[in-house]
Amino acid sequence: MKKIFTLIAASVLAIGVQAQTYSFAGISADAISIDANGEKSTTTMDEATIPSVNYTGSGDYMNVSFSNIPNVKVAYKNGSTKNNILKFGESFLQVDGKNGVIIISNLTAGELVTLKVSAKGSTASVFEAQKGCVANAANPASISKAASLDEYVEVKFEATADEMEIKETAGGFRVTTLTIGNGGGAVTPSDPTPAKIWNFSQTSDAAKSALAGNADWTFVEASNRYTYNVEIAKDTYVDLASIGFADGAGIEVGRSGGKIDAGNLRIDIDKRVQINASNGVYKIKNLVKGDKVAIRCASASSSEAREFAVTNADISTVAAPTEDYNEAQLTVATNGDVVLTQTKGINLIAVAVNTELPTSGITTLKADAAKNGAIYNLAGQKVANSYKGVAIMNGKKVVMK
Repeated sequence: MKKIFTLIAASVLAIGVQAQTYSFAGISADAISIDANGEKSTTTMDEATIPSVNYTGSGDYMNVSFSNIPNVKVAYKNGSTKNNILKFGESFLQVDGKNGVIIISNLTAGELVTLKVSAKGSTASVFEAQKGCVANAANPASISKAASLDEYVEVKFEATADEMEIKETAGGFRVTTLTIGNGGGAVTPSDPTPAKIWNFSQTSDAAKSALAGNADWTFVEASNRYTYNVEIAKDTYVDLASIGFADGAGIEVGRSGGKIDAGNLRIDIDKRVQINASNGVYKIKNLVKGDKVAIRCASASSSEAREFAVTNADISTVAAPTEDYNEAQLTVATNGDVVLTQTKGINLIAVAVNTELPTSGITTLKADAAKNGAIYNLAGQKVANSYKGVAIMNGKKVVMK
């Protein structure tokens, strides 16, 4: 096959930088290098024989680089071997499986990377910032298959480190070009995220009605609980509203390194949300550097304290106690998502962005026990009358001065 390679360097005089565009069209077998867990092969696409790459590993990353596209790799990892997982067509590179990752190195914080992409088939492609970058807020949530190169869609990511990882999490994708450089300018939002509260301790009437009419959710009367009776696939994240729980719009759930089995995502009415699995993940989406996020949570176990590991914030963990809830305050480190990964099941009671947590719906054991003048702080510890700050007394949240 004739090797086709395009490098366009365009000066952007207003800001004194260059944008470089690399093409994935017609990459030859000689230009492909594989560090491990893969082998070169060939396959047939559109009645032509083209280079391809087989994934020969199982549970380990394969990294593929290209001699004519510096500082760029395509990584792939799966639980089993896959033939022709990468296909190098005349006009694009195709990644056939979900969870393909594009890695770009030697970047400068603030630098913009733009991909022209399409879904490879009937399943829409979904691109997310995995590491070292933040997605442009204008990026489409999902991308359908384009009928021609002219219809390919741009997705943009701004570097927050010298290396970024962009992950496709749905059904595979095609990419035709990659541009590195400021191009149309930075995508960093400058304004804080508008104030927002998710109060899972008070389920809205609209959410209750929608859950009751949704066949994907099963009501358990004894526990006043809805369970999601659809499996959420390994390393797949879904917005709670997209699966029928409107009160959770803007928060995604999934499980790092595994799936959430049917029945293990739970909505306890007027109490909490719970993922009954180790490494369950909550993503608070599309935040801005400096945003203030408050979290109220508790262990789902009465005997084992647990914690969230926190990504993209000024604190690394949030404790989830056994007998009472905990409230944690954090500051967003870079534009993007705050990710909470639990050790085991944790009850998520409320989240607030750039505002205070709700005071209504608090009915924890310690709050109920705070009678006859007994006072507890928000960690569930009994304190003296001289305590200063927010506390629980007589079952209510009060401010001690």
